[in-house]
Amino acid sequence: MPSKNSISSKGPIPKEFIIEKTLSGICKAQKDYEDWSGGGWLYEAPESLQTVYIAREIFKKIRKAGHSMSLTFENHVETTMKCAG
Repeated sequence: MPSKNSISSKGPIPKEFIIEKTLSGICKAQKDYEDWSGGGWLYEAPESLQTVYIAREIFKKIRKAGHSMSLTFENHVETTMKCAG
């Protein structure tokens, strides 16, 4: 039986997977920002830094699973609703 965090190439992506990858992205962004800034905290960085790191973590796993989904940033609400059906 697959774990709650595993994803298949089709179907919805489990909420637990999104949570895990969000936390992983935030941790990686904090580590890098801390290195880059000489000890700064991620909350001092532009918000987009976290967004990019979270998207990277999610997309790496989606692509590896062969999922046909793609990620985009800051879509128009109506476009997003149409895509979601």
